[in-house]
Amino acid sequence: MPDWKSAAEIQKDAVAFGKLVHALLGLYAYEWFLTLDFDLDFLRGKRRFRWPMIFYFANRYLLLFALIGI
Repeated sequence: MPDWKSAAEIQKDAVAFGKLVHALLGLYAYEWFLTLDFDLDFLRGKRRFRWPMIFYFANRYLLLFALIGI
């Protein structure tokens, strides 16, 4: 059983966490660019604003900022 408080184990966990966050950020960026045309249509006025879009945009951009902030 590993010693979870040892410096070597903490360093190994930090490296694994960093790789996981970068992988998730890459996956999210891929999805973000695939659906960017929907956001641009909204900004250009091709789509009307409806109240569920509040949750869509909040989720989309708050998650992006959270992943960048980690």
